[in-house]
Amino acid sequence: MSASVFAVTAGLTSISAGRYAEDIKRKELLVGVCFVLIGLGFFSYIFVQTIWQLMLAQVFVGLVSAWYQPAYDALYTAHTGKKRVASLQWSLWEASNYFSIAIGALIGSIIVHYWGFTVLFACMAFLSIMSGLYLLTLPKRVV
Repeated sequence: MSASVFAVTAGLTSISAGRYAEDIKRKELLVGVCFVLIGLGFFSYIFVQTIWQLMLAQVFVGLVSAWYQPAYDALYTAHTGKKRVASLQWSLWEASNYFSIAIGALIGSIIVHYWGFTVLFACMAFLSIMSGLYLLTLPKRVV
């Protein structure tokens, strides 16, 4: 059920987020801020004690995910280079995304098995926040 709350929230927010992202000149800053916020959402999972708290956390992560995705996709598209290889580059991105999900699930299950969900959520938060901070510190010419 919580995955449904996340998906519906992100789905309803995506269109307005895409319209807003069109007007942003430094899209990488939006992506970086959103990664930090998603990390805070992941961190909040540590403190969830009721189903309603989980739903609220999922709404937050869904909202922020919907806001970063259009800007991220625009940045990726801008860096695909030649238009005739854009489909190949997007297919490579999609493949790496699926493989990352598989590897993340495997590593996540190992972490949960040995150290529990608190450590998993802390790792997720740390990686997301560090990714966001990295994007925020990149010089403009790099992105």
